[in-house]
Amino acid sequence: MGDADKLILVILGRSIESEDAGNGFYEQLAAKTSDPVGRELFSRLAKEEKNHEFELRQKYNEIAARCGWEPYEGAASYKFLDHIAAELPFLAEAGPSFDDKRNLTGIDALAFAIDVEKESADYFMKAAIAVDQSAAKLFFTDLARTELNHALILEKEMRRLPRR
Repeated sequence: MGDADKLILVILGRSIESEDAGNGFYEQLAAKTSDPVGRELFSRLAKEEKNHEFELRQKYNEIAARCGWEPYEGAASYKFLDHIAAELPFLAEAGPSFDDKRNLTGIDALAFAIDVEKESADYFMKAAIAVDQSAAKLFFTDLARTELNHALILEKEMRRLPRR
């Protein structure tokens, strides 16, 4: 397996983890939200995060199979590739932690979600720049656009809410 495939697997592995955490975050927001519009929005975003995770997992497994590797089974699947991550600073950056944000509500939750979506878009754009394969560039660019669209949707929802 070439370094290009290794890099893509690292990016995909970390992305799978992020989408899974995002799904859980949005599911919790949907469960806590009494506003039906907000609940529907968070439920829809949770489903989209789950779909992204599925798509990323499929792409990971496709590349892994082509290279004779095992399918994605969690972070341990790609941790031994950390030497690849060390070459690209954006891979070493700690992403937003959902764990300490589980109890956010209202505007604070929306603001955090907007930041996460924008950071995810930035991550995918950096991934698109880092990879050499044109199909991978397009794949990551499309994911970045989707994440930015999520941020716009959340910003629209924030404007709908009354200010404190």
